[in-house]
Amino acid sequence: MIAAPRSFPAFMRLGSNAARAHPTEPHWYLVVLGVRPSHQGHGHGSRLVAAGLRHADRAGTACYLETSDPDNVAFYERFGFTVVDDALPLVPGGPTHIAMRRPPVR
Repeated sequence: MIAAPRSFPAFMRLGSNAARAHPTEPHWYLVVLGVRPSHQGHGHGSRLVAAGLRHADRAGTACYLETSDPDNVAFYERFGFTVVDDALPLVPGGPTHIAMRRPPVR
């Protein structure tokens, strides 16, 4: 808080929003997924997500993720994720917090 006192309220909103949407049941949490821009569009991200989901499905476990980019929602929807919380801006005009969940596929 001392390093960036004006950013602290946004940080607290993020924690509150994430806690509200975060599932309480056992789940797999997709924390970070990134593909170098020059390699995007070649299926690398899709293969990574699909591999993780296969493991979660075998375990019968739901999956959860958060994104700050509304353009990512359609990508994750292709894998069965649905938005479970309204996209809330962290700061006016800034990035959003979008929570998504996916039940296990049997």
